[in-house]
Amino acid sequence: MKSVAYRSILLSVLMITSSLAGCLGDTEDSTDDTNLIEDPITVFGSVMVSTYHVGELVKAVAGEHVEIDYMSQDNIPVHDYDPSAADLIRLQETDVFFYHGLNLEPWVDSALESLGSDAPLSFMTHKMASGETTLDYQSLLVADLCELLNQGPFEATTLGSMPEDHDDHDDDHDDDHDDDHDDEGGMQTAAGHGDHSDDDDHDDHDDHDDHDDHDDHEGHGHAMAEKVIQNPEACPADTTIQVFHMEEGEHVLEFESEHGEEFNMAVLKMPGGHAHHHHDHGDDHDDDHSDDEDDHGEGMCHNTDTHDNYESTEEDCEAAGHAWMGDDDHGDHGEGLCHNTDTHDNYESTEEDCEAAGHMWMGHEDHDLPEIHADRVAHTLSFPIHIAGDWVDEWGGEHSIDSDSWNDNTITHYDNHEMWAVAQNSEDDQYYPGLWSKYDWTWELEELYYCQSTFGADTEADALAAESANASDLAAGCGGFPWSLMEEAGHDDHDDHGDDHSDDEGDHDDD
Repeated sequence: MKSVAYRSILLSVLMITSSLAGCLGDTEDSTDDTNLIEDPITVFGSVMVSTYHVGELVKAVAGEHVEIDYMSQDNIPVHDYDPSAADLIRLQETDVFFYHGLNLEPWVDSALESLGSDAPLSFMTHKMASGETTLDYQSLLVADLCELLNQGPFEATTLGSMPEDHDDHDDDHDDDHDDDHDDEGGMQTAAGHGDHSDDDDHDDHDDHDDHDDHDDHEGHGHAMAEKVIQNPEACPADTTIQVFHMEEGEHVLEFESEHGEEFNMAVLKMPGGHAHHHHDHGDDHDDDHSDDEDDHGEGMCHNTDTHDNYESTEEDCEAAGHAWMGDDDHGDHGEGLCHNTDTHDNYESTEEDCEAAGHMWMGHEDHDLPEIHADRVAHTLSFPIHIAGDWVDEWGGEHSIDSDSWNDNTITHYDNHEMWAVAQNSEDDQYYPGLWSKYDWTWELEELYYCQSTFGADTEADALAAESANASDLAAGCGGFPWSLMEEAGHDDHDDHGDDHSDDEGDHDDD
């Protein structure tokens, strides 16, 4: 057992060296030391560190006068690392242990407690000196988020959607939903691409804690919030702040809601946090880990086991059995991002292999999911129109629908719960150019029906105020005419629904 006095000497050397480092000048020494004999370097002890960044701090202060060792010997994110028995023995045998603190390493307290009196002296590098006030990063974060959600700037963003079946659309007709933010399914956005943040804070106005359907996602690799803050005082009502540890890369956020109302979300990095970078802490810790790693022939390597991306050389990456991604230039290899719909991980793949696996091809970062970065912008998120796609009505009329348009008409408002959309007719409309239309849709026995209940309103306000068609009467509820059955384009399984229908139905956009 090393004495406390010995450890105090080691700490004193660290502190003295730190003080001297601030006093050294840049003037050149003109003394000729060619014939001087250098004294051997004195090593005063061993220091264990939790991360590469902490090791660099210690190295900058103590230089070669201490031996530095790293808790994790593999490229495991510091948040996910769990010390092995061998790691704990190495920790016990060291003289001093330095770590970030701020719960960046959630395993530290239990590891030190397990060693009891054999634990080394330990210090948090983020802790303020005695007598100084430690910054409350959480309060700073909450204040920033609340200010952003109250004052903006706001940016409108429409969520992307996963390919899915239309099996459950008849469930959307229930009028008994008490929660306006239940299961929508598959509405997503890509967030955090290129951001080197450890802590991202997602604020949305959905009460997800009450959703029984979330049990269906267990085991799908969803990240769990490390902390949830409900209704912070300075934020808008019903605000929920969730704190996640997120590694560098692209993450897919999924939002679930039955009714699909707009909601605001902001993503910010936790102040005081450090990005986690994968470094090789093997036998040689003196490698130059500068920020200009591209100059050393390094690029991105994809760990095919954990689906993490990390900096590496092509040789080391392939030797580890992982997928070399190069210098972020994957176009020459025909590869891009593929989203695993079971685990919700993103990985490098070709479009052919991705679709063969039944996953979602996201392409070369040109997927249709909107990207959100951890910056000072509040995003007003809206769910895409439920009936987006290419359809054919029973008269052979084609309908190309997305959140912005119904054929050539420009959609300005839609309501997925009430199932209507208001659009301005194109200037080329045969009957009412430049005027306003209202479309209604409904589902019956998993089949889609639509009615253009208004097609020549003078103003947008008139179209919004117009009464919707009667969805309870598909035979005559569309202004006295039948609703039109819609089939997805490419399906030729229409029954002959048109025998009893008048040719004078109100949709003038099919011509």
